[in-house]
Amino acid sequence: MHLLIFALPGLIVWFAGAATSWFLMQTRLLYPIFPALAIVGAAGLDAVRQRAELATLARLAEIVVLLALALAVVGSGLQVVRAAPLRMVLGLESEEDYLLGELGAHYAAMQAVNQLPEDAHVLFLWEPRTYYCERACEPDSMINNWWHARETLGEPRAIARAWQERGYSHVLIYETGGRFLIEDEPYDPMTEADWQALETLRGSALTLVWGELDAYTLYALSPEGAGS
Repeated sequence: MHLLIFALPGLIVWFAGAATSWFLMQTRLLYPIFPALAIVGAAGLDAVRQRAELATLARLAEIVVLLALALAVVGSGLQVVRAAPLRMVLGLESEEDYLLGELGAHYAAMQAVNQLPEDAHVLFLWEPRTYYCERACEPDSMINNWWHARETLGEPRAIARAWQERGYSHVLIYETGGRFLIEDEPYDPMTEADWQALETLRGSALTLVWGELDAYTLYALSPEGAGS
């Protein structure tokens, strides 16, 4: 009962948030209370098992739980086999080649970021991961950095000035992610007009630094362009 009291407020808040904002419709936000919910579920299953009239229901529930666990183990095992980390561990493949093969364009983008000056401060758009970033990188944790900038600052020129005032020197854009939200995600508030505003920013305040792969582009934020 105490665990249920502990877990319910978080669950209720998540339900309320998910009903009012698409940004909160992510089950990963419930991770902190998953252990408590798992123990509550196990206690409930044990209580059902103690009642003779519910024995069949208890057995069905146990089968479902065991099947879910078995599928999770098999899935994790297949992921390890597919990733084949032993190639790198045994020295059959360099760490750089392995990471590039596993992380693809993301790792290539991080390599480009790591070539920037040591005092670089990089803002990410539509990229929540900062794995292997060795500079000051600010991820797009809620996938809304650009949308929020448009809502609060409006015009590209004002956005560029505000970013410079906050100390950003570069911008990494996950092109694939941004286009996905506009073209394939019906619940995202970003529109084609927001994307066109980004194109305006590229032409006025951003200078391309790296963009060998279509998935990502890295720009330097130009004070001259922002102030024009």
